[in-house]
Amino acid sequence: EDFFTPDKKILEINSKTGLYPLYVTHKIFRARLGNVSEDKIPLDELRRLWDMTIADNVFVICKTPMAKTITRRTLLGYRAGSVNAHCFDDLINQLKNKAAQFLKNVTNKNFWNKGAGKMFFDAVVGNPPYQNATANTSDEPVYNYFIETAFKLSDKVSLVHPARCLFNAGKTPKDFNKRLLTNEHLKIIRYERDSRKFFPTSDIKGGVAITLYDKNQTLEPIKLFIPFDELIAIHQKAVVDNPNFSPFSEIIYPPEIYHFTRQFHEDNPNAANVLSDGHADDLTTNIFEKLPQIFLNVKPDDGREYIQILGLLKMRRVFKWIRRDWLNSPAPLTKFKVLVPKSNGSGALGEVVSTPLVGSPLVGSPLVGSTQTFISVGAFDTRAEADSCIAYIRSKFCRVMLGILKVTQHNPPATWAKVPLQDFNPATSDIDWGGDVDGQLYRKYKLTAAEIAFIEDKVRAMT
Repeated sequence: EDFFTPDKKILEINSKTGLYPLYVTHKIFRARLGNVSEDKIPLDELRRLWDMTIADNVFVICKTPMAKTITRRTLLGYRAGSVNAHCFDDLINQLKNKAAQFLKNVTNKNFWNKGAGKMFFDAVVGNPPYQNATANTSDEPVYNYFIETAFKLSDKVSLVHPARCLFNAGKTPKDFNKRLLTNEHLKIIRYERDSRKFFPTSDIKGGVAITLYDKNQTLEPIKLFIPFDELIAIHQKAVVDNPNFSPFSEIIYPPEIYHFTRQFHEDNPNAANVLSDGHADDLTTNIFEKLPQIFLNVKPDDGREYIQILGLLKMRRVFKWIRRDWLNSPAPLTKFKVLVPKSNGSGALGEVVSTPLVGSPLVGSPLVGSTQTFISVGAFDTRAEADSCIAYIRSKFCRVMLGILKVTQHNPPATWAKVPLQDFNPATSDIDWGGDVDGQLYRKYKLTAAEIAFIEDKVRAMT
């Protein structure tokens, strides 16, 4: 409350309807009135003070002319008056590729018709655009450009933005995520996993956060953001204080491990023409549709060696045959492994590891590979070890630990880094994988009744 005083200059970095500038204007306007009630002041004087606040204290950046018009109307209605608002038709491109020029313009008093010299903002606020729709298969996140630019515009920044970056997830650059998580001046004011609590019509994977950056305040860096106290305690016991901890991600292979060989392209010179640019060697998720003459339903009896590949065809899990010499041979190919969909669910804590679309994880026998629809877990010598691994993946304990880093539908190897690796050999393991797996894991990591109740409440059983 003490911050919104008549001497402050506050910039909204992406106004769409003017609600943030309206809030700022009202707070500073009330500060101008002091302890005097509005009904004690003549209407003309109230309007003068309101307009003075808009002209002296509030500055606005918009992405479209319409947003600028709506913002002006929100602040002034249909009255005449001065509003410090600028529209950039290419705002995202400016922040992405011309950030230095953008900063030079916005911090120039002349840009705002405020005379000469440098403009200083006491704070930057706003709700930046989250992604830039493209013609590609996925949209590019852009809110990171707004966050980094805002930090250069003011010593204080408060923004509403997707929380994925706080879990080092999503498609924002990893170096950007790292800078946020190690920033000694940043804290999380509020986090909502269900984005609809902020935006009723939007489902934002990973939730939404309100963060506050204060250059003049030194804090403990976020490092690892875990939004539940119980899960923080479980993580401390199972990971941080566990001298024998190794990450489950060590035995997970990425979905891109299988590739076409040079021999394949020599034998099928036209295949590259139907594959996407830059992916001529990849077993992409739609490879069965792209190359039906290569991936066969029946194993040929031609004296050659063939292997099976698991993939999706018309949203159904199927196995196809392909010549072995047409694919490389990563470690899991000749071993038992567990095949898990690389993307599933919403990222909600404790959800089942795969959706009804693709069913449960399964054991891949030797000489069975997979398309990029799946990740491979383990390269086991025995079927029993793979079965033990599946039992672990199905456990509530494993899935609650996965939920620390898995906040979107994607579950690449890195999202399993906080899941403790286990011994899956039935002869040597400290867990009876045919028994009550969760109960044994709760005892192994000395979880309290409250921590167990948290897991049982948050995580659905996986059948």
